[in-house]
Formats: sequence, C-alpha cells, structure tokens
Amino acid sequence: MIGLSRAGGAAMARVLAGLLLAGQALPAAAVVAAPDPSSEAPARQTQPMDDPAWLAQCVKKAEAEGEGTTLGWGHCMVDHREALKTAQAGIVARIGKALEGKGPAGTDYSRAAASFAEAQRHWTAFAEADCGIIDDVFGYGTAQGLAGEDCVIAHYQRRNEELRELEKAYFSSTSDP
Repeated sequence: MIGLSRAGGAAMARVLAGLLLAGQALPAAAVVAAPDPSSEAPARQTQPMDDPAWLAQCVKKAEAEGEGTTLGWGHCMVDHREALKTAQAGIVARIGKALEGKGPAGTDYSRAAASFAEAQRHWTAFAEADCGIIDDVFGYGTAQGLAGEDCVIAHYQRRNEELRELEKAYFSSTSDP
C-alpha cells in the first residue's frame, strides 16, 4: 500500500480482515439473497442494511461475484453508511416529534428539543472532523476510502445506538417495536 505507515497499514489490514472474517462467521440465514432473474420483485435481504452483519455479508457477496476489490468493498461500505444515516434520520425524527409535546410534569421539552438539535449538529461536525483526520494522514493508496468509510460507519453505529438508548429510556412509546 502506497503511503501507509506500518501502523496505518496494520489498521487497514484489521479493517479488511474484520470485514472478511465477519462474513465467513455468519449463519446461513444471514446471507443476502441474490436477485432471481425470473422474478420482477426486488431481492429480499435477511439483514437490514444498517446491521453490521449486512455489511459483512455484502462484502462476501461482492467477492463471490468477482468484485472482491477495494471498489467492491467500498460500494458495500457506502451503502451501509447511507443505511445508517437513514436509520439515524428516522430516530432523530421520532425523538424530535416526541419533544414537540408538553412532556411530563417538571420537564421542559422545548429546551430539550433545542439541546437535542444542537447536540446532533455538534455530533455531525465532530464525526466529519474526526474522520477527516484519516483522509489527511492516510496518504495515497486504494484503501484510503475504505479507512475513511470505516471511521464514518463506526461513528454512525455508535451514535445510532446512543440515540436508540435515549429514545428507549425517555420516549419508549415512539421507538420501533
């Protein structure tokens, strides 16, 4: 890998190995269904695209179809990131909707809504800046995009989990079943 320090190369190797090994360790039920050419319906997937198992399975499927390159892996990672962003937008919308109400006695949902919006803006700025560091220190090489995507995905996974916990703890009637 061109431009990678030994530590950077080792980190990227761990990212790629994790993706590949995770795909091999999945049960058969987690396999992403291949499209049936005789069917007009879109292919069904057993894992939601924001599930880490989906990403590992996508990489495994891409390799089986001859796309086991950084480009093929990158497509999977971008699709996964977009699914995480969509999931986050849904959670944020549900929490925002819940904060439009009056709330229980002793609460100030109006202030909470403003704080939540500000926290989300700061989180977005932090995640962009944090992952931007990778772009600046990685150097040249075909795996640069994968390293940056891995960073973004990790931030979205953590934030989505935090938001789900917030939603469950304080707005359980708004969360998904």
